[in-house]
Amino acid sequence: MLTKHSIIYFLGRGMPGLINFLALSIYTRLVLPEEYGSYALIVATVNLFNAVLFQWIRLVLLRYTPTCTSEDDKRQLNTTVLAGYLGSILLSAVLIGLFLYISGQKIPISYISLGVGLLFVQAFFEIGLDYYRSNLQPKQYSFAHFLKATLAIGLSSALAYFGYGATGLLLGLLIASFAAIAFYFKSFFTELTAKTGSFDSRAIRTHLTYGVPLTASSALTFIMDSSDRYLVKHFLGTASTGTYSVGYDLAKQTLWVIMISISLASYPLVIRALEHEGPAAANKHLKSNLILLLAISLPTAIGMAALAPQIAFVLVGEKYADTVAMLIPYIAIGAVLSGIKSFYLDQSFQLAQKTRLQLWSVGVAAFINVALNLLLLPRIGLMGAAYATLISYGAVLLLSYMLSLRAYKLPIPWEEILKILTASILMGAVILLFRSYGSGLWGLLFLTLLGGILYGSLLIAFKVISISFVTNQLKLKSKKNYA
Repeated sequence: MLTKHSIIYFLGRGMPGLINFLALSIYTRLVLPEEYGSYALIVATVNLFNAVLFQWIRLVLLRYTPTCTSEDDKRQLNTTVLAGYLGSILLSAVLIGLFLYISGQKIPISYISLGVGLLFVQAFFEIGLDYYRSNLQPKQYSFAHFLKATLAIGLSSALAYFGYGATGLLLGLLIASFAAIAFYFKSFFTELTAKTGSFDSRAIRTHLTYGVPLTASSALTFIMDSSDRYLVKHFLGTASTGTYSVGYDLAKQTLWVIMISISLASYPLVIRALEHEGPAAANKHLKSNLILLLAISLPTAIGMAALAPQIAFVLVGEKYADTVAMLIPYIAIGAVLSGIKSFYLDQSFQLAQKTRLQLWSVGVAAFINVALNLLLLPRIGLMGAAYATLISYGAVLLLSYMLSLRAYKLPIPWEEILKILTASILMGAVILLFRSYGSGLWGLLFLTLLGGILYGSLLIAFKVISISFVTNQLKLKSKKNYA
């Protein structure tokens, strides 16, 4: 089932991911770096409020849906989700108003209204996605995500073409999110509003005890992931923010589309296995998850680092390409480190329901990221932000692993990891050797194909695919418990 659901989720996230790459290519040819910088900062701010005020609802939904054994349990969980969403809307409106009043910033009213609308719609959209995910309905998840991505690129590109700049990009994204909800979230909305129960203080306290620490963790994760954009704007200006955001998004989205697709499929299966069969069954899913995460993401990151100049000059506009080529290697490797932490190690804290432990690793890494940005940005420019990202992601991976030993002990298949790392490095070395022979789109495709064939051959030679992965997947797939 992991393989089947991973493929469905990859199509659901991978196709929108490809569309997002196309969007980056189009947007960087339609809007100036200053305009893209404004767009990136507003989206980052929306993501901050979403992570701090709404993400805990999604994590509660994912963690506790498999534990619902009666209609009363489902009603109580729906009560928490609905009350949490409405309460978070109210709190976010108050916080946004206070921020604007206290800061005295003169932000265009169009940016404020579009940002607030995008926050509320995007938060509901993501909660709905995790409703389908927690109920093992990957097709509904994938269709909704695909529709949103397709509409967003069409509408935003058209509005940008007609000169609406950052406002057009935001408006297109808002309309696309709302349309996806209207088309695909009817069953979720019906269940959420019609199947709620009375407030059970003990159940809600359990949900909040699990979810609230994740709010602080989400805030610190945002600081680690996105505070550099605000600091780049402060030290280097909005145009540099736009250029940096393109390089960051291009590298990280590539890796996270892959890693999210695997995690989306694996985590609900792990929860159900743990609840119904015990740790041994859950560990089989966890081990397969880590092998699959690394087997796909690590060679992708190393390949991107080796092909950074070709990727940048093919995919983004001329005004962005040089800087994007310099950023890609550092952001790509950092994205893998961050992804292993987010999509594997964090499961230790969630499975053990010790979510407070997440705060320590993310808090230290967020401090390192901000401190390094403050130190390096004024001295060496945008590369300072890239170095800070890579170092802080390495720190959070190490700290998360050490803390995970105090929660749920995750299986770490060191032998397979070493084989995957060796195959990836050898592939990267060959790509670098032949890189001068490939330029433009066809050169990029040739080198990508060359690297893929070599890497696949090495995995077969090292017996990673045939023994450690395929055999295990066939065993897991033969089980019908979670169909």
